[in-house]
Amino acid sequence: MGKSWNSLSRDDQVKLELKASIDPIFFCENEYFLGQRLYREPKGTSQYDIIKTFFQKNEKGEAVYNELVLSVGMRASKTFLSSLITTYELFQLLLFDDPAGHFGLGRGSEIFLINAATNDDQAKDTIFAQTKAKIMNSPWFQAQSYKERTN
Repeated sequence: MGKSWNSLSRDDQVKLELKASIDPIFFCENEYFLGQRLYREPKGTSQYDIIKTFFQKNEKGEAVYNELVLSVGMRASKTFLSSLITTYELFQLLLFDDPAGHFGLGRGSEIFLINAATNDDQAKDTIFAQTKAKIMNSPWFQAQSYKERTN
């Protein structure tokens, strides 16, 4: 983690947050957020294409998709993509002054991001571990005030 979010000017921070808030590819690949290079091949089914397609917006600015089903074999990026999506969703939540209020919940209500796995060990060793690693190695996330509540 060579970059420091707090070393940027507030103007630069706002510019980067704005770009990342509307461009999930930028969020994934930018060194101040996740710094994860996405594969762009094979066309149509690459990590890049899946993330770009999944976060599409319609003409009203609403999400086109809210569910992703990947029917692929082992080592086909399912866990990696899931951790990118979870981390991006968390980023978007943290941009709100009152995330709960945005969704019509009471101030301070908890919001959960849930990933599922076939068993406890798989959940801890794969999706949770990858998501946690992305957060722990992100200059932006490390500059936020948050408290880990479960491991």
